[in-house]
Amino acid sequence: MRRSEESMSDILIKLGGGLITDKSQLRTVEPNRIESVARVIAVLLDEGHSVRVVHGAGSFGHLKAKEWSLSGGADPLRLDDQLVAVNDVRMDMRKLNSIVRDVFESQNINVSAHP
Repeated sequence: MRRSEESMSDILIKLGGGLITDKSQLRTVEPNRIESVARVIAVLLDEGHSVRVVHGAGSFGHLKAKEWSLSGGADPLRLDDQLVAVNDVRMDMRKLNSIVRDVFESQNINVSAHP
């Protein structure tokens, strides 16, 4: 049963990286978990809610960031390697975002990305 437009909610959902990836293995996604969340979001959209989704990095970001100490800032002794690592993490995050978008689109959810 649909509620009146005045009572619809704006919902923000964060898909944590630990939920949608296997953080113990580099660039390993958990597609079944993303599909489960997408099905719930499809129901919310069908009910008239406005839904925004963001996601974490999981194994597409944290493992390389840790390896290259990116959270500690620039290390003059490793700066060239850190810059390469930052670029790698960005590319990996775009890949993860593409996977999440593809799963959502398979559930007939219109998506747009804002990296």
